[in-house]
Amino acid sequence: MSQHVSRRGWAQAGFFALAITTNLIYVVGCLYPMLITLTLLSLGLFVVIPLNLLVGGVWAVESTRRRGLIFAWPAVLAVTFLPLLSLATLWPLRVGFWLVRPTFERMADDVVAGKDVNDPARVGPFNIGEVVLGSAQYGVGFLVEPNRSHPSGFVREAEDDPERGRFRSNRGDSVFVAGSNLRIHLGGPWWFLEDD
Repeated sequence: MSQHVSRRGWAQAGFFALAITTNLIYVVGCLYPMLITLTLLSLGLFVVIPLNLLVGGVWAVESTRRRGLIFAWPAVLAVTFLPLLSLATLWPLRVGFWLVRPTFERMADDVVAGKDVNDPARVGPFNIGEVVLGSAQYGVGFLVEPNRSHPSGFVREAEDDPERGRFRSNRGDSVFVAGSNLRIHLGGPWWFLEDD
C-alpha cells in the first residue's frame, strides 16, 4: 500500500509541476505575443501535450485505483489542453489588455489632445517604448517594440474619415505597424499589431 501511495504521490507531484510550469510559459508567451514566440509555442505543443498526457496518465492510472475516473482523467485533460486554449484564443493578452484598457484610453485621449505622454511608460504588464500619433484620422499607436524594422504594439483606430477611410489598409497594415503579420482585434477600436 505504501509503495502505491508513494508512486501515486510522485506521479501527482510530477504531473502538476510539469503542468503548472508549461501553463505559465504559455500564459506569459501569449501575454506578449510576437509571431516568432507564437510559432515556437505552437511547435512546442507537439512536445507539451504528449508529455503532459504521459505524466498525467501515470498519475491518473494510479489515482483511479482509489477514486475512480471522476477526478483524475478530467483534470489531466483540462490541464494538458489549457496551453492550446491559451494559444488559440490569446486570452492572456485579452485579459491583460482589458484590465488596463481605461489607462490606454486615457493616454490615447491625452495624446490626441496634444498633452505630453511620458514614453517609455508602463501600462500594467505592458512596457510602452514609444507613443505615436498618426493624426486625427489615423489614431494612436503605443509601440511595445518601437524598432522600425519590426514594430509591434497597441493601436487605437481613429473614427472613420470619409476621404481616407479607416487607417488600416485592405491588407490590414497600419501607419504605425506596416506589413502587420499578426493582427489581434482587442475590441472596439483597439488592435494589437506586430510586424515580423
